[in-house]
Amino acid sequence: MGFTKGDILSKNRKQPLALVRQVAVWLAREGRTLEELGDIFNRNHAACLHSVRQVDNRLSYNDLEVAELMEKMEVAQ
Repeated sequence: MGFTKGDILSKNRKQPLALVRQVAVWLAREGRTLEELGDIFNRNHAACLHSVRQVDNRLSYNDLEVAELMEKMEVAQ
């Protein structure tokens, strides 16, 4: 993706890093609480909730940018 783990865990809110972080949170959410996600990504639970909602919203209207990013990130795991 061109971003390091440190980039994703940083406080930087510039695009496209913010979108990459949101998708990472969305992919990591299964089986975890928002508090656990916050601990993993150095965020509070509200920021993680916002990430999940943003990605869900973009997926609801078939956002190609998010779909392609998810595909790349899932393959990289």
